[in-house]
Amino acid sequence: IGVRLVGSEMCIRDSGRSALWLAEAAGGELVGACGVQALVMTDEGHTRLTRHTKPRLALRPLLSNVVVAHEWRRRGIAARLIQESEDTARGWGFDEMMLKVDVSNVAAIQAYLRAGYRTVATDPTAERPRAGLIRVRWERTTLLCMRKELLGMGESFDSSEGGIEDVAVPTGG
Repeated sequence: IGVRLVGSEMCIRDSGRSALWLAEAAGGELVGACGVQALVMTDEGHTRLTRHTKPRLALRPLLSNVVVAHEWRRRGIAARLIQESEDTARGWGFDEMMLKVDVSNVAAIQAYLRAGYRTVATDPTAERPRAGLIRVRWERTTLLCMRKELLGMGESFDSSEGGIEDVAVPTGG
């Protein structure tokens, strides 16, 4: 069963770029997704402006929300989504990719380590949403900020190994 990646790219308020990658099964079923957005942050993933962070603030790409449907895992889809996001960031002129992941998400951390990401900081004051009966509540969590150097174009990908039939290049902005 093949999977096709479809991407779209947009410019956000002239301050950066954003792209969304979707993985679709042959019948059009959405089986995975991720995003990448250029944001102003430090090399440790901090976005708050302080006298300590100001000298290190720069526009950097952030990989976010990598997700693959449970029944489609272990087929290389997440790796392909990550690779396409990295290639997108390279196309924007970046030489690094940042991401943040909850410390309790061990499977994701292992996947990112396999993809070449390294932990550069820990944020023990982060918050995540938790759905309640009436409203969303925010709870404390600890995030790892991970970084990868993007050197040259990504390795070629053999579609027979990961089940990818077709890759659509992002267009637009």
